Amino acid sequence: MCRFIPVLLLLICACITDATAQNRNVYHLIYTSQTPRIDGIMDDEIWTQAQTASHFTQTIPSPDKPSLYNTEVKVIYGNKSIYVGAMLYQPKLETSRLLTARDETNNSNADVFAVTFDTYDDHQNGYAFRVTAAGVQQDERLSGGSEYGDESWDAVWLSKVKVSENYWCVEMEIPFSAIRFTPGDSMQWGINFFRLQRKKNENSYWNKINVQQSGFLAQTALLKGFNKINPPVRLFLYPYLSGGYTKNPYADKQEGKWLKSGGLDLKYGLSESFTLDLTLVPDFSQVISDNVVRNLSPFEQQLSENRPFFTEGVDLFAKADLFYSRRIGARPRGYYTVEDQFSDTSKYTIDINPNVSTLYNAFKISGRTAQNTGIGIFNSLAKPMYAGVTDKTTGDRLKIETSPLTNFNIIAFDKPLKGQSFIHFANTNVIRNGSDRDANVSALLFSLYDKNESHLLSGYAKSSLVSGKELHTGTSFGINYLKVSGKFRYNLLANSMSPAFDKTDLGLQYDYNRTSQNVNISYNDNKPALQFLQQYELNTNHDLQWNTAPFVFRSYQASSNLFLLFKNFWDVSVGFETKPAATVDFYQLGDYDQKLLYLPYFYSYLGGSSDSRKKLFWSFYAGYGFANIQNAGYININQGLRYQFNQHLEVSITGNFTLDQSNIGYALYHDVLQQPIVGRRNVAEYDGQLNVKYNFSPTMNLTARFRHYNSFIQYTSFHQVSESGAWQPNAYPYQQGYDENFNLQNIDLFYNWMFRPGSRLVLSYKQWLGEAYLLNDRQGNRYFDNVYQIVKSPHAFEMSVRVIFFIDYSKLKKQ
Repeated sequence: MCRFIPVLLLLICACITDATAQNRNVYHLIYTSQTPRIDGIMDDEIWTQAQTASHFTQTIPSPDKPSLYNTEVKVIYGNKSIYVGAMLYQPKLETSRLLTARDETNNSNADVFAVTFDTYDDHQNGYAFRVTAAGVQQDERLSGGSEYGDESWDAVWLSKVKVSENYWCVEMEIPFSAIRFTPGDSMQWGINFFRLQRKKNENSYWNKINVQQSGFLAQTALLKGFNKINPPVRLFLYPYLSGGYTKNPYADKQEGKWLKSGGLDLKYGLSESFTLDLTLVPDFSQVISDNVVRNLSPFEQQLSENRPFFTEGVDLFAKADLFYSRRIGARPRGYYTVEDQFSDTSKYTIDINPNVSTLYNAFKISGRTAQNTGIGIFNSLAKPMYAGVTDKTTGDRLKIETSPLTNFNIIAFDKPLKGQSFIHFANTNVIRNGSDRDANVSALLFSLYDKNESHLLSGYAKSSLVSGKELHTGTSFGINYLKVSGKFRYNLLANSMSPAFDKTDLGLQYDYNRTSQNVNISYNDNKPALQFLQQYELNTNHDLQWNTAPFVFRSYQASSNLFLLFKNFWDVSVGFETKPAATVDFYQLGDYDQKLLYLPYFYSYLGGSSDSRKKLFWSFYAGYGFANIQNAGYININQGLRYQFNQHLEVSITGNFTLDQSNIGYALYHDVLQQPIVGRRNVAEYDGQLNVKYNFSPTMNLTARFRHYNSFIQYTSFHQVSESGAWQPNAYPYQQGYDENFNLQNIDLFYNWMFRPGSRLVLSYKQWLGEAYLLNDRQGNRYFDNVYQIVKSPHAFEMSVRVIFFIDYSKLKKQ
């Protein structure tokens, strides 16, 4: 690592952390003791006394020019809430009002009004509350420089929309209990207002946003006028009851099973700035099925997080890149050991072998002190898991522990400095009962901007300690210098990771023992001279990697991309990537301490999409690559169509096809030769999805998803591997029985009804193949043969109902 850093240090000597203030609009609040009616009319007398914010400025399609539409916004506050009212003038026929589900307003055919709060005015942490002209809500936690944030964060707030002939009006009541701040007589927030006029795709803001300047929250207006606020006790209870029925025809015991559960989620404001989130007896059954694929890589597949407790407000815990929430409640570590050890059905019956871990509880405490220091504590306790196996010979029933009692813990500290600069520390700790492995990982991050916030120096230092049968310690370091503002930007990166660094007990890791340097250069113009262009960006990237110990070459990759956005809001991307030299892979055969050489390749692609404002929307992608030997091509085609039948109904279909003729990887182990044998294989993948969404109202919707995935793996040759990793000249006799035909099928149906703010009724039906791996019983392995087998095969299913109640303690106490 040290051999690369001096080059960067020469470039960053002028970097300082002070930030200059920019011109900011100022909004002066007034106080009201009377609660205005939230009805979308704004006829309460108090609104006439409030300051009016108007004269919005566009960011697109005509950057820095005044908005074509008049907008008037007013803000007032009371003891418990802050109120926002907006009049958005335009003819009714120009108002787009597509209904969507809550938190799905981005890129929808609906006009939008939004208010953004930076409650600490630190340019780094904020909230966005959006309402469409159809009355659909979306709320987000903002962090960093993006105007869009964590959509999984959900607050309970009120809004109402009224559409008239020449304007539409929105009123919002946002309780102070829904957001975090440090109260005081001199308190001031950052604030901005946003308007999207969808038919013209006009985005405009009250406080001007320069898209060539880094940091969305660094460009807010000032909100002044707060006096001492005494918000009520922040105690919210979310008790739930659920029940259902499930059946798996492939299970050893095929009878159905009734499901019943109940639990409680709790949010308690320890102060105006700190909140305790607690879940007792959590039940995560009503989440959408994972998009699992046939994974031929030496690393696990990253799965999306769909459980609300682990998606809401976790930005503080995830900032150091040590937290992969799917570790909690994951498949027990000994699950496959039981499946393999007792696979002989003539001798054993596996009565039960849970494929997910059950949690006793989980909680989060997070917030910011009066000095704006962020503090977060996360903890989750997982139950010990057991498999039950019957020995058919003796009749004995065996109880086998597949996962011990496990505690997961995260502690994080975050200190914003001036401007967008910060220092961050995080520690993750996993303790397992008994002699199983424990792990502790720490990270220190810093991010320092210059006085104009146009250049950034960032870096990190991480360490890991894993204890089990042996003690292993590892480190990882990185430093990064970037130009982050203006049309021309660049990024210079150097990092190094020791062989023993391991964050996988609570994190996700796809690389080990790596040293690398990366250079990225881009040019972005949002005011191009060419009349038919709205925006374009040209990007090139070069990445060079070595093994840290021993220090040997791994790979060099170069890539370039051109993105074009046209005036009609079609877009096109074209690019290429190449690895001109053979890549040395240390992972595919890593269990045998053996390297493997991958073929050099060149890959190019073309992609894009049509105007998303139209009823029919099309996205496309096509790529082709080739290696330096015959019959080693790579094809990837992705197509997507979406059609909006009316204001309520939307249907979309996506299809992805990949054919990889250059795939090489582990196939078998030869006991006599005492070495792994690799196979060259053709891998054809098909992934198709059909999605149907019907929205009855802003608070009631029905969604359906149908997915089929097929991976057909056909081996073409087998090879021994030399010490250098070469395999081409070392042919091995062809082996039968290694081809695979892998299928997955999922159906997910959900009915959601928010019958009052914060309270929901959810009905769900989920269907899947009880066995994911299917051998085709017809000649050949054509795609429609797989579809035929899926239709005729027995399916597992689960249907359930859940009712979640929202109880606000302060209102309950008042009543």
